[in-house]
Amino acid sequence: MARSRVNMMATNACAFDIRIRCFCNVGRLDLADILIRCFCNVGRLDLAFAAFGLFLRTGWRVQNVVLNQLIKGLCDGKRTGDAMDMVFRRMPELGYTPDVFSYNALIKGLCAEKKSQEALELLLHMTANGGYNCSPDVVSYNIVIDGLFKEGEVDKAYFLFHEMPGQGFPPDLVTYSSVIDGLCKAQAMDKAEASLQQMLYKGVMPNTRPYNSLIHGYCSLGQLVEAVRLLKKMSGGGLQLNVVTYNMLIDYYCKIGRCAEARSIFDSMVRRGQKPNATTYCSLLHGYATKGALVDMHDLLDLMIRDEMRQNGLRPNLVS
Repeated sequence: MARSRVNMMATNACAFDIRIRCFCNVGRLDLADILIRCFCNVGRLDLAFAAFGLFLRTGWRVQNVVLNQLIKGLCDGKRTGDAMDMVFRRMPELGYTPDVFSYNALIKGLCAEKKSQEALELLLHMTANGGYNCSPDVVSYNIVIDGLFKEGEVDKAYFLFHEMPGQGFPPDLVTYSSVIDGLCKAQAMDKAEASLQQMLYKGVMPNTRPYNSLIHGYCSLGQLVEAVRLLKKMSGGGLQLNVVTYNMLIDYYCKIGRCAEARSIFDSMVRRGQKPNATTYCSLLHGYATKGALVDMHDLLDLMIRDEMRQNGLRPNLVS
């Protein structure tokens, strides 16, 4: 049994080596990127690095994008230490210069491992006099700001956000969305509102996410008047309420015992073509259960069943 397993492994390794050499013989560099990207996407970094090693041994010089895939793969696998070694040691040794995509992959990996302070230090070094011979971009700032907010470093994130224009990187939609969301979660509603106003003044058109963050923030604080004001502003700006917006409102009204108004919002949602999801139904059912409104619960469950049948192409009849 053990011998057959060894033979199988040897056969697979030989077949793998032949396939890689076939790729090299074709002479198309883009195929190397595709192959290594596929290995990384399925979590087979061992095969990705084996392929990269074979490419090097055959004298085939791949492009930076291939190494960036390996760096991203290491970061996705929570191996930021190895990714840093790849960027700062292995790439220069092999004659490659890390680019902004290399550093952004590393910065994102650090933030994903809750090491946003290290990511911030890396970003600041890149910013200072072209450190690492590579300047950051707006994506670099967005990743670090989002990471800082997620770790509760609100002041650092907010300061970095205000530093961006002075470094030549005006905030974009992603920046403002992250900042407003982070400030709302920190209950810094005045700063969040100010950021929305700045966004509009700078000509960056918001989508539903910043408004949803603000509405959720005000609902969490029990400030329904402010939430409704934002809803009107959102609609006045030509934005359609989405399922997330409706769910927040339905959940809030149910939590304060105003299930009739929650149901009215639900009905409005359906009329406007927004499809309720599991969260929508759960919020309403929980609200009805808390109030002991068993008839309303039964009606809603009946509606759920009929909706599910329609999705599956079935027509409800009298029996159903």
